[in-house]
Amino acid sequence: AQAAARAAPPAAREAVAEAARRAFIDGLNEILIVAAVVAFVGGVLAFALVRSRDFVARQVRAPA
Repeated sequence: AQAAARAAPPAAREAVAEAARRAFIDGLNEILIVAAVVAFVGGVLAFALVRSRDFVARQVRAPA
């Protein structure tokens, strides 16, 4: 953002810096939303695809 602002004409430096900041924040927001959706879908699929027979049943011991 700073490099782009320095390369811009003096009258437009503030606008260029603000646009660069907003673009970065918007891009980061979009990436995080996509990552959250992928993580949620992965969790749901993992929960749905694990078969019940893959779990080891806990044996209850009878009192001695």
